[in-house]
Amino acid sequence: MGCLRVPIVLAFWSAAAAAGVEPVATQPIPADVETQLKALAKRYEDVLIPAFKLNAEQSGELRKKLGELVEANAKADRTAKPELERTIAEIAEIESGSDATTLRSQRRIVFLYGRLEQLYLAAPLEPWHVAAAIITLVPKDQYDRAGRVIVDGRQRFILPSAGVTLRDAPPGTPPARVVLALARNRSFKKSGFADGARELPREIDPLDVVKADVPQFFPTAPPPGEWNSCVEGWVVRLGLDANQALAARRIVSDSVKMAEAKLADLKPDLDAAAALPDAEVRAAVLAELKRPLDELFDEMKLRVVHVASADQRERATSRPAGGA
Repeated sequence: MGCLRVPIVLAFWSAAAAAGVEPVATQPIPADVETQLKALAKRYEDVLIPAFKLNAEQSGELRKKLGELVEANAKADRTAKPELERTIAEIAEIESGSDATTLRSQRRIVFLYGRLEQLYLAAPLEPWHVAAAIITLVPKDQYDRAGRVIVDGRQRFILPSAGVTLRDAPPGTPPARVVLALARNRSFKKSGFADGARELPREIDPLDVVKADVPQFFPTAPPPGEWNSCVEGWVVRLGLDANQALAARRIVSDSVKMAEAKLADLKPDLDAAAALPDAEVRAAVLAELKRPLDELFDEMKLRVVHVASADQRERATSRPAGGA
């Protein structure tokens, strides 16, 4: 099903602009969750019917399916609310503790936000679930476009102000994914996790280790133009010999090429996000869009670290950065 191949990172405004989908200005978020869900379903309806020239029968079927998704999302939110509240409370407790910036606390916060992302992605009114529900109404040659129109229709619907919290925007509500990105970006910066990309890991897993089911997050990567200097620093820190250093430089060369290609793909969305008026929302959205680069940088770092022997890694991580 081609229409389901939409990115998990936030997709914003580039494709919808070509389709004539106009954004709705920032506005207060209704307290009633069901009102928010119905408003989002109406937005999907307003976007999809003209985009695919649905006839009266198809439009009626779309409204029926969207109504079912609203009911399912409202039920899912009621079911998920206790876990959502527990997770938000645990994050707040960790952040207020004296050890909030320790590696253990950072890892727990990252895990908790991964769990929150699972809850938000599972919401029936998320674009991929909407795409699956309307698949029979869209011509096969339009599957990929349908997925993008749905994503853009959702993301352009409403931009929250920086004061909106996760409790204001539960899974499936119009601003939910932006609010989640905002809360996560704030927590990662507060805990220090966002700033750890250049550091060598004190503990490493084999490269083929099976990742956890919970979505992965990585510290904020520097711009690709700085990756070579980062690797040169690690080469010195790890004490790599000439052959090892050559292998490390090949790794960074390949990684930079992939990063530049990814940035080129993301450019329309990054440009649109960079124009957002609220500075904190803008930073959170840009951080969310660049998550693939964070993962690519982390993977590059681990590959370089694995070039070193166990003794070299032990020596490098047992002394402060810049130590002899």
